[in-house]
Amino acid sequence: MTNITQLQTFVEVARLNSFAEAAEHLHVPRSTVTARVQALEERLGVQLLHRTTRRVSLTLEGERFMQQCEPALEALQQAESDLLRRMNSLETFAFLFQQTIPPIH
Repeated sequence: MTNITQLQTFVEVARLNSFAEAAEHLHVPRSTVTARVQALEERLGVQLLHRTTRRVSLTLEGERFMQQCEPALEALQQAESDLLRRMNSLETFAFLFQQTIPPIH
């Protein structure tokens, strides 16, 4: 089963080419970032990132996976944003409706 947190973490590491910067951006310890990416790689059975003491880069499989993950995560974020905006509009409408309609006794 897909773990969205692991995917988001992988994408951040890949975008920033750094576990440390991804950890800072995600507001989690570096060890958490490392554990999430390792768990994703283990679950998929493929190495997504080349790691050296100074650099992080995508493997060929990592590049392909990133190309598919990035738009999918953006679509999820947009869907959530759209829903929240609609709900906020409905709540505002309901509040205004309650304020303009006199109570029935």
